[in-house]
Amino acid sequence: MKELTKSENVVFNPKIESLQAIDEQIFNLLEKKSGLLKHELVKTDEFILDMIKKPNVLEYNKKHLPEKEVVVQDSRQKLRKIIKNDINLKSLYDDLPDLCRIIDTNGAIIECNISYLTNLGYSKPEVIGSSIFDHTAGKSKVAMFDSLESWNKNGYVKNREIWMKRKNGTTFPALVSANSLYDDTGKLIGSNTVIRDISELHQVRSELENRENTIRKQNQQLKKFDTEKSEFITMITHELKTPLVPMKGYIDLLLSKQFGALDEKQRRALKIVNQSTESMIKLVSDILDVHKMELGEFQLQKKIHDPCEIVTKTIQKVKPQADNHGVVITADIEDNLSCLYDEEKIQQILINLLTNAIKFCPKNNGKIHVKLCLEGRFTKIIVKDNGIGIQKSKLDKIFTKFYQADLSTTREHGGVGLGLSVCKCIAELHGGKIWAKSAGTNQGAEIHLLLPNK
Repeated sequence: MKELTKSENVVFNPKIESLQAIDEQIFNLLEKKSGLLKHELVKTDEFILDMIKKPNVLEYNKKHLPEKEVVVQDSRQKLRKIIKNDINLKSLYDDLPDLCRIIDTNGAIIECNISYLTNLGYSKPEVIGSSIFDHTAGKSKVAMFDSLESWNKNGYVKNREIWMKRKNGTTFPALVSANSLYDDTGKLIGSNTVIRDISELHQVRSELENRENTIRKQNQQLKKFDTEKSEFITMITHELKTPLVPMKGYIDLLLSKQFGALDEKQRRALKIVNQSTESMIKLVSDILDVHKMELGEFQLQKKIHDPCEIVTKTIQKVKPQADNHGVVITADIEDNLSCLYDEEKIQQILINLLTNAIKFCPKNNGKIHVKLCLEGRFTKIIVKDNGIGIQKSKLDKIFTKFYQADLSTTREHGGVGLGLSVCKCIAELHGGKIWAKSAGTNQGAEIHLLLPNK
């Protein structure tokens, strides 16, 4: 027991004369238990038992047996409880996966757990007494100094990112949190610090940052390509449309015999050229419209109109084409209606719907019926034909850009699938709606257009 009695934390008197003196020594031990190591605590319990068995103590015990039983048993139970708690806490501290250390106010390490030693690669004698800066990577020394100052000022540090340095020179990122330890007078004497290795989190974060940078660069490149594409589409549509307009004008003049009479063969040839020119002009216009819609630059000039006029005018405009295909157009038009719309754009929709109906109606036996009526707060226009019809599964898709319900009909009748998507956009910009109905293949089709009156 000599080694134990020399402890700096507990001083045992080997000349104890009574149980009361032993009891005083026990409570002195209880008060100073924090300085004892595990093996010392076990030896202390043995020492107390040995002291109780002394002859002079036994003589005292015989006289004061009840006191002895109560005092000794109570003291031993308290001591054993404290011993057990200290052992459990020490074991828990050592087994924590996070790196733990206790430092004084100057940043010197006075205690650490096993995880701290294992992760940094030091032995305990190498760590105890060393500075926290010895275990801090060079790039984080300023941050560690700031953390130490913050702790001295505020009494705590929470989740400071610090790069730690191992004995072999390798470094790793960590989150440092610390609270304060005080003496009995309330004076700050040290800090209990928890250091969490966030290497995996840092790696994931680095990968995400790299991906974000890659995506950012790709977005910038895409924006550049998109700008170049927009400029190209604007330029090419202008360049395509510029020669088509005078071509169409001169063809019309030739067909009207302004430059002299034409024989039947010449007339048929010019009509084919005229139709091709009109198709090309329409295609260029559709491409330009789609482009403007994508950029949000498609503008409407809405005014109050009588829809009867625009429907009648459009039917008259497409009648020559219908006559050439042997298609009869009839109309059921309600008079005295008033509707707010862009006249040019609504006529664009009607021309598209009527020319589509003409193309897909049977030649020399085609029938198209146009109906204009009031439906609640809306003006409704229906274009119905007896053409090839639309499969029910494809009714919603025909208004999708570049969608072709049947590629075989595309080869026969032409078109790239832009017209109806443009019609849908124009209708929606007016606050209206457009949709299709059909009983199926070879059952004809109906296109319904709904426009708000105001």
